[in-house]
Amino acid sequence: MAVRCLEQKAFEGTKTLCKFAGLSKDSKPTGDFVNGTSFVCVDDGSEFMYDETEGTWNQTKAGYVAPEES
Repeated sequence: MAVRCLEQKAFEGTKTLCKFAGLSKDSKPTGDFVNGTSFVCVDDGSEFMYDETEGTWNQTKAGYVAPEES
């Protein structure tokens, strides 16, 4: 699955506030994002928030591992 931008708002000139969705194995987007930009992993439910000061994605909700079928 490709990373998709579900919602985007212009903020502070060139900066953007986005809500992204993708798979946990996908690379997180890069760009000029503001604090509050989010990324949700649709395959395991984990969530990340962007820290514009550090330029990093920080996990805010742990994902789950589906039980193996027997």
